[in-house]
Amino acid sequence: DEIACCMEKSYRTISFTEAARLLYLNKTDELAAIAKKHGWQMKADQIFHFENNQMKADNEHVPADEIASQMIQYAREMEIII
Repeated sequence: DEIACCMEKSYRTISFTEAARLLYLNKTDELAAIAKKHGWQMKADQIFHFENNQMKADNEHVPADEIASQMIQYAREMEIII
């Protein structure tokens, strides 16, 4: 179940067979049950599309400059200690 949640966040699309392989499933019924549980929609091309979840991640802002500054400050403090 944890792998399935990560797949939603990591992939925009994934084929039915690849999803089954990543989840270590041999039976299509098992994958269909997981897909239903998570609300995955499969198009006619046998591909799951997770675009809605990916769009949420694209809209999130990562303060890269602030994080880099904090890491540099931390490195300076470590250098002083050592």
